[in-house]
Amino acid sequence: MKQLLYSILILFSTGCVQEYIPPVKPSGSSWLVMDGSLNSGPGPVSLTLSRTTNLDTTAQQYERGATIIVQGDDSSTYILAESSPGTYTANDLNLNSNKKYRLKINTSNGDVYASDFVPVIPNPPLDSIDYQLNGEGLQIFVNTHNPQNNTRYYKWQYKETWEFHSAYLSKLKYVIDPEPQGYVYSLKPGVVAYYPPDPYDSSIFICWQSDSSTEILLGSSAALSEDLIHLPIVTVPTGSQKLTVLYSINIIQYGWSEAGYQFLQAMKKNTENTGSVFNPLPSQLVGNIHCLSDPSKMVVGYFNVSPEQERRFFISAADVPGWNYNMSCPLFEIQNIADSIAKYGSQLHPIVAAKTKPIPFSTALEIITFTASFPECVDCTLSGTNIKPPYWP
Repeated sequence: MKQLLYSILILFSTGCVQEYIPPVKPSGSSWLVMDGSLNSGPGPVSLTLSRTTNLDTTAQQYERGATIIVQGDDSSTYILAESSPGTYTANDLNLNSNKKYRLKINTSNGDVYASDFVPVIPNPPLDSIDYQLNGEGLQIFVNTHNPQNNTRYYKWQYKETWEFHSAYLSKLKYVIDPEPQGYVYSLKPGVVAYYPPDPYDSSIFICWQSDSSTEILLGSSAALSEDLIHLPIVTVPTGSQKLTVLYSINIIQYGWSEAGYQFLQAMKKNTENTGSVFNPLPSQLVGNIHCLSDPSKMVVGYFNVSPEQERRFFISAADVPGWNYNMSCPLFEIQNIADSIAKYGSQLHPIVAAKTKPIPFSTALEIITFTASFPECVDCTLSGTNIKPPYWP
């Protein structure tokens, strides 16, 4: 009887637990979102316009067909053109650091938005980038200071790029159509034999991959006697593929006003709760952009003007000995027979000959068996690009 009672209790405690998904009603509002800081110095300028979406929507809704004008309090004007959906760009504005500027936005549905006039925030050069190993991985730090002590509030974004290699060098490939069907061919067209040393296919061995920051990265020296910054930007987890050959991080720094910094802090808190800057926010964010045509329409964003400061930094695998990256790529040996290839090798990528035998009256070798592995272990283009970045050493 006691065992039966325990069984019933277990049944009710485990079998009746269901995932609770709270009902989410559409907000009915699609607020304009302005993302980006205006680069007042030389170089490219890029601002993004989009719309907020409901919590049950993951797709980003870009604001297309808008007109964006930067207006100076000296009556100067600069136009940002739409270069891709929702992205508006220009080059080399070189704004006067002694003037104030505002943003004017005309959307395709006829709404007119404008920011307050804001000053150009000074932004000192990035002094250096350094790193240190800890229990979580490799932590990368940014260092900067302003001798004039007139920046104090900072925002950063970064782009990572890393070179990686396939687990195995591929010297073979399948040729499906020619007779006898299913044979493994060397990379030399039309040769059903193996000529050591055969060249490997470098186009699928060396690749690059990139990733960009998604968090709001902020720092302030307001509580310090000097405008001095030493802060962590990103941590590369231990054993990550990023540090198997060569890793690069390119960091862009912006100076921000105190009010803009407080806005970003509130947005950071909200986006950590909801997961995206484009979703409805749990608390109202009041920026410095307003809808002139309909004051009841909300705007998410803060117009900031600052020169960009940029620095690139490289870390090689030799700098982090014992990184212990493991791709988990087993090897399989397959007979060079059509039936064996169809049965065991059709979902694998051939690598090199395993067993060979001499071909009479020839210096070539006939392939008896060959090794193969999963395609992602042999062909790096399945997860990256084999086009070398122009800045790569």
